[in-house]
Amino acid sequence: MKKLKIGIALGAGAARGLAHIGVLQVLKEEKIPIDVIAGTSIGSMIGAFYAAGTDLYLLGKLAEQIGWRHLVDLKFCKNGLINGREIFNFIRLLTQNKDFSELEIPFAAVAADLQRGEEVILREGLVAEAVRASISLPGVFVPAEIGGRLLVDGGVVSRLPVRAAKELGANFIIGVDLPVDLTANRTTNMLEIILQTISIMDCEITKFKATEADLIITPAVQDISLTALQRSQECIELGRQAALESLPKINQLISENSEK
Repeated sequence: MKKLKIGIALGAGAARGLAHIGVLQVLKEEKIPIDVIAGTSIGSMIGAFYAAGTDLYLLGKLAEQIGWRHLVDLKFCKNGLINGREIFNFIRLLTQNKDFSELEIPFAAVAADLQRGEEVILREGLVAEAVRASISLPGVFVPAEIGGRLLVDGGVVSRLPVRAAKELGANFIIGVDLPVDLTANRTTNMLEIILQTISIMDCEITKFKATEADLIITPAVQDISLTALQRSQECIELGRQAALESLPKINQLISENSEK
């Protein structure tokens, strides 16, 4: 009998990705084992925090206090508007400066190779550097350079990192996908316009790209703007609700797959 290895794939979605915290809280409370975690963009950040051992409830409280002013350091250079040092230090703090080999749960972050247009699955080195690459929104953050490759936000090539979870050995994958409602996004500044542009591309790609997750949890965050960090608690609660609604199906599928 093949041992079931459960992976969770946390998708992209900017501020909406705080819903991932609520989903993970419920899975932990219900003792659903998570053997591996893969994340894209904001999903990589939340996944890395959890894999490093950061308390999910403390993380939820911290989300109430964090604003964009704590995370951005404007640079205004030819490669991007935000240098990324502030958010890198924030990630390094909450991942306890850990290397991938030191994490409590195997983890992978997905980025995009800017020059080759390829998905890059990061599984080695300093976790904060990999996450910094995975969240590097093109045109906003200065791209990250790792291993001689220029890397940007993983959401450009892989909104839901199912393949990365499989590479970590998962044979049962729960995806957390954050729905997009283009009309909910404001477009009053450069950041919002870039996010909206990527969301439009994302919607088009999703029409033709099927996911291979065994089950997808979809928090109802589509009415929340991509930049609305001030609605963090609402996002977390919507993540909890979606996870609770999915529990019967999760338990059923885990039971069925464990018997194979």
